[in-house]
Amino acid sequence: MSGIMQLLLAARVAAGGFTEYKIFTASGNWTAPTGVTSVEYLVVAGGGGGGTDIGGGGGAGGFRTGTGFSVTAGTNYTITVGAGGSAGNAGNDAVFSTITSAGGGKGGQQGSGTGGNGGSGGGAGSNGSSPGGTGNTPSVSPSQGNNGGSTTALSRGAGGGGASAAGQNDQPGAGGNGGAGTASSISGSSATYAGGGGGGGTSVPGGTGGSGGGGNGGTSPGSPGGAGVAGTANTGGGGGGGSWFSGAGAAGGSGIVILKYTVPVQSVVATFTSTGTWTCPSGVSAVEYLVVAGGGGGGGATAAAGGGAGGFRTGT
Repeated sequence: MSGIMQLLLAARVAAGGFTEYKIFTASGNWTAPTGVTSVEYLVVAGGGGGGTDIGGGGGAGGFRTGTGFSVTAGTNYTITVGAGGSAGNAGNDAVFSTITSAGGGKGGQQGSGTGGNGGSGGGAGSNGSSPGGTGNTPSVSPSQGNNGGSTTALSRGAGGGGASAAGQNDQPGAGGNGGAGTASSISGSSATYAGGGGGGGTSVPGGTGGSGGGGNGGTSPGSPGGAGVAGTANTGGGGGGGSWFSGAGAAGGSGIVILKYTVPVQSVVATFTSTGTWTCPSGVSAVEYLVVAGGGGGGGATAAAGGGAGGFRTGT
């Protein structure tokens, strides 16, 4: 008689399941796995572009994060990763389910200095006295960003707002610095996102981009002036403002969406009634087994003896 082999598979992981991370650096789709009912999320929008001609820094893309967000197993969710705004334009929104992070506000330009509103506001461009854009627009709680800085002079732009700090106003000897971003460890290691872009300067240094991917503002050592530095891709950082005489503003950095969730342990029985192969699934590090050999044949003569049973081995 042929034997049988059974393997009971169980992933040995903490808290009854294993953690998965889904990192989207471009738009796509995600289907909630069986047994998953909630996720932790990070949704960062595209950063705003810096302004041209002594422009303000672009505002960072909106930064939204949370835990315990309800999902339905088997449901497909569309993920939108917002692109960074080109010079003088707002960034694009990022979306997961009902969570939308607003694109960063554009940096203001010389002569039309007001910064744009957005996830974080863009810094004002050089125009004597101009306000920065308003962050956390539209308003959500907790706040997704901060205001851009304002200008008071004709020779320097202000910094764009960041996730954790407002953009700096123009300084006597430099463009305003971009507001700092916010760190997150959702991906398994700490990274900082959504820093504002630095404002441009004329015969003075441009402002420094905020931590979290904000680009530096341009500096004009001559004519034409220096361009701003682009925000870092997949951070939502704002682009740096350009400097004097056609110094170009820089594009904002694209956003990112990250999901983190626990997949419950599922026990699977694999039964072999004939010879075959088995590939250990990902995440499985131990098995329970039953291995029974074939039984011996009985004797064929009068008063024949019965065959012996196959060996029986089991363990966990």
